[in-house]
Amino acid sequence: MARDLSLSLNARLELSSNPQRALDLIESARPEDWWNPEIFGATVFNWTIERFLRAELLWRLGRHEEALPWFEGLVVDPSSLPFRPVKHLRLGEIHEERGRLDRAAWHFGRVITLLNECDEEWSPVKEAAAQGLRRVGREGSGQGQRPAAPPSRTR
Repeated sequence: MARDLSLSLNARLELSSNPQRALDLIESARPEDWWNPEIFGATVFNWTIERFLRAELLWRLGRHEEALPWFEGLVVDPSSLPFRPVKHLRLGEIHEERGRLDRAAWHFGRVITLLNECDEEWSPVKEAAAQGLRRVGREGSGQGQRPAAPPSRTR
């Protein structure tokens, strides 16, 4: 456990300067060797930060197809709430790249809904989502409304 926590911390330190090294560190952790949900609980210490970090690093390294399931796998629980806007932004960007504009628009709209009355620090994420909506031709979608369920997952 201490080894994996150390790897996680070192990955965060490498995040800006060396994303590939950070990803290598995250990928070398083996929490499945010691993590037990019956002991730690479903949401306590569930590696949410590390799972998000892996997804974001894959994204930054241009490995968007690999990042997709990692972003999709970040489920809604209390530990993942701070990651939801960026998760939806990245999913919108990936679906836009794939030409699935309805799904992209849904995710971009979700960001705007989540950040409807956000602090100033979140403005760049909200603006990126608004730009995404404009790119996919859905300007104004999701402004302050809860989006309907995302379109079906056809590949």
